[in-house]
Amino acid sequence: MVASVIRASLAAVLLSGTLVAPAAAAAEIPFETVKGWDVERSAGDAGPGVCIMSRAYKDADDGNAANAVVFALEGSNANLVLVYEKWNWDKTETVKAPLLLDKKVYAPKATWVGNGTTLTAQFSDSIVPNLLAAKTIVLKFDDGAADFKIPGFAEGYESLRRCNLAKPAAAAGSAATSP
Repeated sequence: MVASVIRASLAAVLLSGTLVAPAAAAAEIPFETVKGWDVERSAGDAGPGVCIMSRAYKDADDGNAANAVVFALEGSNANLVLVYEKWNWDKTETVKAPLLLDKKVYAPKATWVGNGTTLTAQFSDSIVPNLLAAKTIVLKFDDGAADFKIPGFAEGYESLRRCNLAKPAAAAGSAATSP
């Protein structure tokens, strides 16, 4: 179930300002796995910022619900996709929900775009140092909160940077796994 949720989230990742088609999302080339984060390169794309990092897990505190976090850089933008299997957002539904990193409000008026089990938002890449220091991403809704655990984000981010800098042939060849 977690694998299908992460595949659905990859199809929703914002790259180049548009939603990636499911066929394109399936064409990911593994780069490496670091501290639970899978880093992949978009197949056939040689430009900068073509790699994504994702972490999928089951939340024992929520009946083993599948959760996933997907992160990608695009120029000076950071794309963030949060996946929760119990969500059911309408396609392109706009949701206002403050973004907290740990318990600190980072974006009090964040706008998210829904699509089934995913919410997607784009932030300035200035969010990166805050994500590197955080252990949890939290969205605050009127009727509660959704939290996503991001342990090892710093190590995953360093792998993402290496992937974005690597030439496509080198990225496909590395496909390494780290503990």
